[in-house]
Amino acid sequence: FKVDGDLGGIAPGRYADLVLLRGLERVEVDTVIVNGEVVSRGGKLLVELKPPPLPERVRRTVKLKRFLTPDDFKVKASKDTGKVKVRVIRVIEGKALTEALVEPLPVKDGFITPGVEDGVAKVAVVERHGLTGGIGLGFVKGFNLKMGAVASTVAHDSHNLVVVGVNDGDMAAAVNRLVELGGGIIAVYNSKTIGLVELPVAGLMSDKDPEVVVKEVEGLEEAWRNLGSTVASPFMLMSLLALPVIPKLRITDKGLVLVEPEGAKLVSLEV
Repeated sequence: FKVDGDLGGIAPGRYADLVLLRGLERVEVDTVIVNGEVVSRGGKLLVELKPPPLPERVRRTVKLKRFLTPDDFKVKASKDTGKVKVRVIRVIEGKALTEALVEPLPVKDGFITPGVEDGVAKVAVVERHGLTGGIGLGFVKGFNLKMGAVASTVAHDSHNLVVVGVNDGDMAAAVNRLVELGGGIIAVYNSKTIGLVELPVAGLMSDKDPEVVVKEVEGLEEAWRNLGSTVASPFMLMSLLALPVIPKLRITDKGLVLVEPEGAKLVSLEV
C-alpha cells in the first residue's frame, strides 16, 4: 500500500501515532498519542471525541423490494411425502470451514422441513442491496436451534441478509424487522424480538456508545441460548455461511455453492 515511509516506526517524518505501555510484562496502556497530540493518559481521555459526519447514503442500505412472508422460506421438494436427500451445510465450532453433508429430510405437503431433532435448521440468504431481490434457500446443521430464528445483515463478503431458523414465520419476522431498522443482528421467537443489536450504518456498524452495544450483544447471546443454540460465537459462524470462497459448502442469494480445490460452483439442494 506504499505507506512504509509513514507508518511502522518512530522516526522523523513518520506519523506520530503512538501507544506507550506501563511495562513489557502486560499490555497496560499508559499514554496514547494521535497525530502528535496526547489524547489519553493514565486511563483518562484528554480530548473531546466528536462523532464523524455520516452521509445519508450509508444508512437505510437494507433495500428489499418487498417485505417477506413465511412462504418465501418454503423449500419445494421433488415429491409430496416421505423424505428426500438434501445437501446440508455443517458449521464447525471455532472454524471458518464447513462440511458438506447429505442427509434425508422429511417432506410435508410437498415442502422440505428442517430436521430439528437432528440439529438441522433452514438457512436463507436474501439479496439486500436493492438489485435482484434473490433468495437462496438451504439447510444448516450445528447451531442446534430448537425454536425461532436469527438473522444478520453482516454476512461476509457481499453482506446480504442471512437468516437461520426452524420456523418460517419467525424467519420472515426477523428479516422484515432488520429491513425496518436498516440493519443489525436479531433473534426472534413467536414473531417477537427477543434479542437485537441495531447496525444502522451500512447494516454493519452501530452508532451507539460501546457500553450500550456490549449490553445489546450480551442480550443477543442470551437469546441465542434461549433458542437452543449451544455454540460459541454463533454470530461469526452465521456471518461466514455466505462466504463462497472458503470450503466446503456455502450459501448465497443464488443458492448453494460447493467450494473445492479446483474451484467453486453452484449445486442443487436435492441430491
